[in-house]
Amino acid sequence: MKMSSGKIIELDNKPVYKDIDEMRRELHKGIKESMNLPGTKIIKAPTGAGKTYAYLSVVRESERQTIVAVPNKKLMYAVAAEAEERGISYITTPIIEDLLQELKDTETVRFIRHMYAVGNDRNINYVLRDCDEESAHAYLDKMDRLREYKGQLIITTHARLLKMKPDYLRCRNVIIDEDILPSIIQIRQIRISDIMDMLDENKEEDTFSVDSIAKLKRIANVSGYEVIEAMDEEYLDDEERLVICRRISRDNYSAIFPALRARCFYHKDDDDEVYFVETQPIPICNCTIVSATVN
Repeated sequence: MKMSSGKIIELDNKPVYKDIDEMRRELHKGIKESMNLPGTKIIKAPTGAGKTYAYLSVVRESERQTIVAVPNKKLMYAVAAEAEERGISYITTPIIEDLLQELKDTETVRFIRHMYAVGNDRNINYVLRDCDEESAHAYLDKMDRLREYKGQLIITTHARLLKMKPDYLRCRNVIIDEDILPSIIQIRQIRISDIMDMLDENKEEDTFSVDSIAKLKRIANVSGYEVIEAMDEEYLDDEERLVICRRISRDNYSAIFPALRARCFYHKDDDDEVYFVETQPIPICNCTIVSATVN
């Protein structure tokens, strides 16, 4: 762009055409070679290049179990249908939103949604174990089967992949279909009024650690853009999380736990909301990202 005149000048950016069969062969070869290399690799492939066909061909040939992660459940079921058509053994991870649609106990549904909002989804299985409904137990049974599954392919979503434990991923190949950045980097918010309610000294519940209190007070005093030291996960063990949860009101839908781990914050004067960046790193494993848009 020529700033002085405000004109946009088109550069020499002529498209390169390639035979579709040749492109698909190259893509298959690239994915196969990538899966034999350590670390995170990126393969840029245009829409219609046959990404799904190519990586499923590699999955069928591989002796190692593969996890394929896609952006949403619609694409997850589409990959599952293609895998079944090609005779690949597979399992799909359960979708929590589908379960919430099936549960009849509205209080349990509200409580689970609240846990997701405050960032305590790590403890949701404890709630489901106490639920008497068949659909809750079916969800937990599928999670158990997933851990023991020995077939060729596990199909999941980007969000679920980022929650999987590193040890589980390291002994498998991982293919990320499409750009995962929207799941890795998210803008969340926490309300100052919710922080003040949690820090209320008149609450009967046990108080939480000095470190958590100090971080929440610091967030409540953010002015403009600020970078704050993040809390280490060791300070947010299960005992600390449970104590914090007991002090969180059911009307509090602020992202409490992600905020405690975050570094970059923004607050505009007189607003109740403080915004922050929540980041989740790509797992350290044998990972191949295949996307049309990732650069």
